[in-house]
Amino acid sequence: MLFLRQPISSALRRFIGMLPLVLLAGMGVSIVAAAAPLPVELETPDGVLLSGTFFPAEEAGPDTPVVVMLAGENESSAVFHGLATRLQTADEGGSTATPMSVLTVALRGLGDSTRVRSANGQVTDRRGAKLTPIDAAAMVKSDMEAVRRFLVDKNDAGELNLNRLAYLGIELGAIVATGAAAVDWAVPVLNRGKQGRDVKALVLVSPPWKQLGLEMLPVLRQPGVQSEIAFLITYGGDDKGVASDVNRIVKQLEKGRPEPTKLNEGDDPTPPSVIDAPGPSRLQGSAWLKQAGRDGETAIIRFLDRTLAQPDYAWSQRRLK
Repeated sequence: MLFLRQPISSALRRFIGMLPLVLLAGMGVSIVAAAAPLPVELETPDGVLLSGTFFPAEEAGPDTPVVVMLAGENESSAVFHGLATRLQTADEGGSTATPMSVLTVALRGLGDSTRVRSANGQVTDRRGAKLTPIDAAAMVKSDMEAVRRFLVDKNDAGELNLNRLAYLGIELGAIVATGAAAVDWAVPVLNRGKQGRDVKALVLVSPPWKQLGLEMLPVLRQPGVQSEIAFLITYGGDDKGVASDVNRIVKQLEKGRPEPTKLNEGDDPTPPSVIDAPGPSRLQGSAWLKQAGRDGETAIIRFLDRTLAQPDYAWSQRRLK
């Protein structure tokens, strides 16, 4: 099957070598000025005010890919700043990948996304309230609906291509991202215009099998998630509990992936559609990303370039006039 399972010390470096788009850290970095990040506020259908930051790609246009990044519980979206700014230009030491726009979002109850607007317009701050399974379900349904509305506006303004969409999620954010991808791929193909099936890639950092009432199994069984979306899964592999959860995720994804084509000598290997990249660490979430460092970021950039930018995904207007 089209999988890669090796420790990050070899798996990510091998993956980096498979895709000659950017040079490794330490070989010299050419910095290209990126547009300043823009603070945004997204209101969900049930009145929650989500705090976010939009990082527009250099020379953004109707073919620009977009990545939505979701932090985990007790995490701040600020953990994504370095990776987001690198994706804006994707310029690494003289070899260039496709610049991408990035939207980082704090889900309800996390970070600064603690305010709620009532029907009469009054805003109440619920900072410190304990998250419940009802909140988690609303993250998938309502929070990600608000995210999509924002992206549709940007798409229809010609500032990005929603058909080149990826989600990156940390821990709770990873299971929300996967659930939102399942919702996206459950949208039927319509004659009157494209309204879904936009998520082409998922980057999951320390994903749980279940958390706050959300479960991976039903969303991984969604046909589009199981067979159409490319996955990069990275985590501290020395934590047996997390490693077990990831193994269950990968085993479920295997059921919808084709057997690999047998290669002749000298043939280029087909890049894997699921990359299982543990690291020699017990750290998880943003702490693990920090330990993986620039090489880990470079692997993510290359994965996103291969899965979002290189295929021919056409732009289309979403709100029909």
